[in-house]
Amino acid sequence: IGISETWLTDSFHFCDIPGYNLIHEHRKGRTWGGIGLYLKRDIEFIPRPDLCFSNNSAESVFVEIIRKET
Repeated sequence: IGISETWLTDSFHFCDIPGYNLIHEHRKGRTWGGIGLYLKRDIEFIPRPDLCFSNNSAESVFVEIIRKET
């Protein structure tokens, strides 16, 4: 689940969803903005901060999904 305009900080998460992990990037230096991803807990992933960016016109958050061999 992708969310924009989260207005979250690193220390305050009032919107946790049971069964999901929240990965988010808040807009540094401002109280508005921010973007987040809710990923089901059974999905293995690696956060990719090296791909994330935030500027005056766009924000991003990336994860790498680990596929399980079947």
